Amino acid sequence: MKVIVLFVFVLGALSAAGEDFFAKVGGKVTLNCGVSSYRHTLQWHHGTDVVFNVDQRGFTRKGLVELARRSVVRQNNLEISSVRETDAGEFKCLADGTRHEHSLSLFSVLVSVKPSAVLKLNVQLKPVKTSHNGPWLCFVTCGRNTFIERLAIKVQEPPTTTTPPSTPKNVTFVTSV
Repeated sequence: MKVIVLFVFVLGALSAAGEDFFAKVGGKVTLNCGVSSYRHTLQWHHGTDVVFNVDQRGFTRKGLVELARRSVVRQNNLEISSVRETDAGEFKCLADGTRHEHSLSLFSVLVSVKPSAVLKLNVQLKPVKTSHNGPWLCFVTCGRNTFIERLAIKVQEPPTTTTPPSTPKNVTFVTSV
């Protein structure tokens, strides 16, 4: 198995306090609030947008932002499905007025090959070789967090073209008068 970092995009800034969460674009992530219980209110914010507001009776109100439609609150934690690039950034969990600040960074790993999904020899990886064919691991490390993404790279040899020999042929024309 080969190890390489290919086209890795990490979106979002890390916060100085709180917890740093990472997620794969299109995946699911659970952001831990940092408290096990609350008495009166629990709120989740993404930047300045309210995502959720839960009162002491457990009544939950979703915010008006699109992120709220893909999220749920489970045991004080915010679970986000179908993670998008726009979800990256700062999150706040307010439990009875106590603020817990967190950040969400996203990563996306892809092999970009045009026009097809198959690497041709001597393209992109300089040079692409048949030995590049097969499974690869992409490691993303930030602080104490490490994420591994598996990639399968298929290398295809260019088609061999056969050209007719360039030897001249004798052609005889017969005409009648």
